[in-house]
Amino acid sequence: MSVKAVSRAIHGHLLIDAALNAILTSQAYQVDVKHIINPAEVDVTLPSELVEAGVLYDRLANDTFSSAGIESSQVLDAIDKKIQRVKDSMTDQLTSKLWI
Repeated sequence: MSVKAVSRAIHGHLLIDAALNAILTSQAYQVDVKHIINPAEVDVTLPSELVEAGVLYDRLANDTFSSAGIESSQVLDAIDKKIQRVKDSMTDQLTSKLWI
């Protein structure tokens, strides 16, 4: 397999992963997917947990926050639990077993 083929496969995997996470998050918080993907482009108020996660991301991206702080973040744990409940509710669907 060429390097280009491997690169394309990894890129495709990351795109699918991002899309599935956006869909799961939108279902967990009952917000339209387009609000999850581009919240700045749409005039909508996101749940406070998602806003806090965005602030954490910005701080981490700007090197004003450590990865140890991210690991101990309660807001990320709350988001994870909420998304996990959505995943658990899909266990009886065959397609979700394949992708999630």
